[in-house]
Amino acid sequence: MSLELEFAASLVKDSEGISPCPKADRVIGFEDFDKREDDFFPTGTTYISNERLTRGAAASPPVGCRLFVKVLLSVREFDLCGAEWNNPPAVGIIGQPNYQGIGMNHAITSEKVMNNVYGVWADDKGVWVADKENHRVLGFKGYPIFSGAKADFVLGQADFTGDLVHRGADRPSRLSLNGPYSVTADSSRIYVSDTGNQRLMIWQRGEDGGPVGDPFVAGQAGFDTLDDPPSVNPGCNRFRPTFAMSDATRLWVTDVSKWNADKSLLRYRLLGFDLATLEQPSPEGILSPPVGTLIGERSCDTTGSGYLGIFYHVFSDGTHLLITDTARNRILYFETIPEDWNAEPDFVIGETNPASGPTDSSLNGPSAAILYGGLIFVADRLNHRVLVFEKPERDTPKAVHVFGQENFTTNFVNGGKPLSSEGFNIPRQIWIHGRTLYIADVFNQRIVVKNIGGLLDQYAPH
Repeated sequence: MSLELEFAASLVKDSEGISPCPKADRVIGFEDFDKREDDFFPTGTTYISNERLTRGAAASPPVGCRLFVKVLLSVREFDLCGAEWNNPPAVGIIGQPNYQGIGMNHAITSEKVMNNVYGVWADDKGVWVADKENHRVLGFKGYPIFSGAKADFVLGQADFTGDLVHRGADRPSRLSLNGPYSVTADSSRIYVSDTGNQRLMIWQRGEDGGPVGDPFVAGQAGFDTLDDPPSVNPGCNRFRPTFAMSDATRLWVTDVSKWNADKSLLRYRLLGFDLATLEQPSPEGILSPPVGTLIGERSCDTTGSGYLGIFYHVFSDGTHLLITDTARNRILYFETIPEDWNAEPDFVIGETNPASGPTDSSLNGPSAAILYGGLIFVADRLNHRVLVFEKPERDTPKAVHVFGQENFTTNFVNGGKPLSSEGFNIPRQIWIHGRTLYIADVFNQRIVVKNIGGLLDQYAPH
């Protein structure tokens, strides 16, 4: 899977209102912990989806009792507070006419069907879906949604029947998209990573959660340009975003830039913009805000420093910053958002597995890290586990807890045992809501839910 498909970012806040808090482990996607998709559909058979399977297992952070899960060409809506404990059936499907449908939707593009869901975002104002192959983003007012819902908003196309790149033109425009990779939102804006056009599109957001007026653009010199960032003096206003997220004070943009279309020459950097600077675009709608934070390069005009490798995940709560530097098997932890672009992280979590195998301080291809309740949770993807650390006071701290393995020195698929609630196979994404940890156990095609109340109480700051 490509970098862009695996990259994600999470913003976790203290829960408000209803907070699902299971008393025991839980699985979403199958009847029990010992089932997976291949048990139902052996290799060589035709895949037919239903209301329970969660193939793909990428999701938006939970909203109240609702969890929206990306499944192939659609999105499933699950009620986390429903009567069924394990394997709750989806209460709604978005993007296909029924649970048995898996069709590519170019022939029947509408407000109800999708073609290759890349990203899903949900908050208390609604749900947004990046419908990549239809070159658009669909928006739904509020939640829950349930099956058969029609999208209320479309971005990137003139109407719900359009599905062409650049709306059928040769060049991009202010209102077109080209293979959007992700969509996120905050209370006042909607952010779309228009990765195929190497730019970020930003819409103001109204009281109903929908877009207001025409969008602004950042990352290109104009709405009709489609230029690779220059290999010399690229600046911080030219980038190819794979993800953008707001932490309520800053907009964070991940930049994976090609040099003159040479895919062997990539620049990995993280850009942070003060949200207040996004209010003043040019009369043409072009945003060139001053960058407030730059991580991965020495300055806006340098390239190829190699400080960051492939990084899959960024977390910010407005104060702390964690960067999951996947290629180098580490998490960069900043106690406060750095003002100095050349600032080193306060601490580095993780080191490469030694030849003897994993340890309580090593990581192997980590894909996500979240700070919550004074603890740091890390999806240690290729060690098939989730590690829990206290806030570090030195480099390469030792984990205090492990999910997915019997101890800190094993890294067996599914813990080396038959499939159960205790083992994982490539845990790629994690979210926390209240006292509940959600783990996207992607190669087992499921989401595993863990109660972390005991951990939070044990290690709560005093």
